Amino acid sequence: MKVHMYGMGLLAALVSTLLIAGIAAAQDTAGSTEAAPEGEGANDTMIQMGPPPGYDGHHVCWLEFAFKEQAATVKFYEDLFGWKFIPYEKMENYVFYQTASGVMGGFNGQGFGEMQNTIFYIYVPDVDAALAEVEAAGGKTLVPKMPVEESGSIALFTDPAGVTVGLADMYMYEPSPNPMDGAKPAVNTICYLEIFGGDFAKTSEFYSKVFGWTTTPSPHHEEYLGFASGGGADGVFQSHTPDIPVVAYIWVDDVAATLAKIKEAGGEPYGEATPTPMGVFGYFKDPSGIWM
Repeated sequence: MKVHMYGMGLLAALVSTLLIAGIAAAQDTAGSTEAAPEGEGANDTMIQMGPPPGYDGHHVCWLEFAFKEQAATVKFYEDLFGWKFIPYEKMENYVFYQTASGVMGGFNGQGFGEMQNTIFYIYVPDVDAALAEVEAAGGKTLVPKMPVEESGSIALFTDPAGVTVGLADMYMYEPSPNPMDGAKPAVNTICYLEIFGGDFAKTSEFYSKVFGWTTTPSPHHEEYLGFASGGGADGVFQSHTPDIPVVAYIWVDDVAATLAKIKEAGGEPYGEATPTPMGVFGYFKDPSGIWM
């Protein structure tokens, strides 16, 4: 059995803070899932100003989580999932996280007012042009284009369902394969997203028109709509929980065993590991009270 767990994130390290919500999930697959090999470059965050030649997609490129207890939270994810953390010297109480592969991001302890707990960023080559398309398709700009150090630019908008989403012109990778397609992400990496979609027809049209995402109705539950972004982390839109707009998943070897370890490490499991047609899911709070 293979397992994935979810976490949430955002790239607006200089704009706002997010609260993490995550989930544990597992999927039965044949064979074994191996973590990315250790060694030079195994945990390097790869950032470049533009995509590889021929790439024209708009993938999820960054995730950010807000936290209350930095030391306890960092230790929690280091011990349980082996994530690497690097302090951001130019911003107090902010740390970047690195995993073996998949979407990278940061943990922000500054707070972000009334904004939702979790935000994901979508790669675009031109932030201003993308914002114009967002507005034309029914979205609303929250934060106009702004520079992030020497790295590039970001912006924030709300989609038709009211979900806050980020844009970034930094291409960050590696992509994570979609576990719902039977793929096998590296253990302990963020591999999947669950996003509130509200009216699926409007949401599907918006993300298809602006970002070229494809959507597919779930064969198991009508309240889910699968999406593929072309890289980064794919996932589903959900129609039933607007108060948790974004949830990210982490792939692990065994959901039940991981939930037990979470309790020992100071986290708070919510219920038991639950088998579903899509896999085995589990939920918990980390030491900062972040839902995963």
